[in-house]
Amino acid sequence: MNKKTNSYQIRRFLCLLVLGVLAAAYWDVGSASAADLKIGVVQHFTGSAAEYGLQIADGAKLASEIINRSGGVNGGKIILVEEDEGPPANAVAVIRKLAATDIVAVIGPQRTSSGIACAPVVPGLKLPLFSMSVTKWEAGPYIFKPAMVESDAYPVVLQALMKDCGVKTGAVIVAHEDDYAQLLKKEWVATAEKLGIKIIRQEVYTTGDTDFRVQLTNIKAANPDVLFMSGLVGETAPMMEQARELKITSVIQVATADPTMFKLSGGASDGAVSASPWSPKSSRPQFVELTKRWRETRTKDISIWSSYGYDILHVIAEAAKKIRTNTDREALRKQVGSNQVFEAALGKYRFNGSGPNLEMNFTVFVLRGSTTEPYNKSLIPGCRAK
Repeated sequence: MNKKTNSYQIRRFLCLLVLGVLAAAYWDVGSASAADLKIGVVQHFTGSAAEYGLQIADGAKLASEIINRSGGVNGGKIILVEEDEGPPANAVAVIRKLAATDIVAVIGPQRTSSGIACAPVVPGLKLPLFSMSVTKWEAGPYIFKPAMVESDAYPVVLQALMKDCGVKTGAVIVAHEDDYAQLLKKEWVATAEKLGIKIIRQEVYTTGDTDFRVQLTNIKAANPDVLFMSGLVGETAPMMEQARELKITSVIQVATADPTMFKLSGGASDGAVSASPWSPKSSRPQFVELTKRWRETRTKDISIWSSYGYDILHVIAEAAKKIRTNTDREALRKQVGSNQVFEAALGKYRFNGSGPNLEMNFTVFVLRGSTTEPYNKSLIPGCRAK
């Protein structure tokens, strides 16, 4: 081998070595950018709140299916990890467990009591949570509350009922040991009294009860113009059925609408009044697209809860695209809380640091079948105005 050949081989070896190093660097960067976006879904999959949790999870699943088929996020796929929430202590344990993994955010917890229990824990874990709690409480820096704060809708509902149905007196029935129900009841009573509605009866029950006839008989004797049922669909649905059986003529107001309410109440939910940012007749392009995709792949009715699950997943995915990484919890938290407006199916989402969605609007409606109708006093049993 002469010197010329040897020099050529040395140069060739050095070129291949450089190319190898560059290729290795490229694939390292490529694999990092293609890391999956892992999101926990902590909801009630069993028990009385499962009606909500299963819907939220299914909405998130649909969103992940659509996004993954479209190429995923930052080159990686969305991976959902589901955990049953259980009671508050279990929810805290589950959040701690997920924080020790490479999950970057959690859709959950679902219940108010669980959110309150997790609030002092998550700053140390530095894990962003998207809690579906719909009541007023201090969330702290790592908890976002994308769902409507239900009590914010009470003035809108009660003012409409005062104007159109002559509502002057009210009663409430509430689960005595449930944080969610108690906070809603407190806000509803305060709103009613501020508007000049006199509260003439308050009754309590225990979560899991199935017979409410004693409490409802007491309410019937008081004969309020409006009756607020504060609790989960598992209790309020049979409560409505029994109220109709007892021929209670009050306008019934419920906290949230749910497509399962009609079936679980034996049809007694027809005519109940509520308010939310959700309408099955919405013409919002993102909601029309969600409805189309839902009908293509699901047999159950779409609801506000499945819509929230769908929207939250999109908010997280959009924030991850903005920061160009699927693995940085802190960057994700800051991006979501940066006052960026996220356009989604139910409307706009905007968070200032953390806490509640600052863009949510409400529509008053009347439950009818497994869907809703725009507010109309002629659809409301017990509307007493002439």
